Amino acid sequence: MLLLLLGEVAIGVLYAVEKDIIVKEIDQTVERTVKNYGKGDTTSDATIDHIQNLLECCGYNGPTDYEIITQINLPNSCCADVVPGGACNTITAYKTGCKAQIEHFITSQTTIVIITVCAVVVLEIVTMLAACYLRRKELQDIYLVNTPPYSM
Repeated sequence: MLLLLLGEVAIGVLYAVEKDIIVKEIDQTVERTVKNYGKGDTTSDATIDHIQNLLECCGYNGPTDYEIITQINLPNSCCADVVPGGACNTITAYKTGCKAQIEHFITSQTTIVIITVCAVVVLEIVTMLAACYLRRKELQDIYLVNTPPYSM
């Protein structure tokens, strides 16, 4: 239990300290994936579509990140309301790039992650203390049962 507690604290500290590196890695991956959008990797395209829908953003820095040919018909995930058969273009697309939205999302979640880790650590400490108290109480009860009421 103590090892689990130390592991959780280490992960929490690592997250807080290495957050900038994590954000940088995510940024590089998203930028590279946006540049390769529509070039045959349907899994990457679906991932970018999901990110753009979820965060209401378009491209890495903005809609102009897509190639000129693609800017005429941006991915439908770049626009809030695309009529079936309609097109999403730079006029109707989200103006904010996903980089800013991802950074905002991670920053807003950092506080929640830190609070959650701290709450779990406190809960585990209380649980360990309660277990120690109950074990001590159990040993005292066993001692009282096995001790004769009088000595000679």
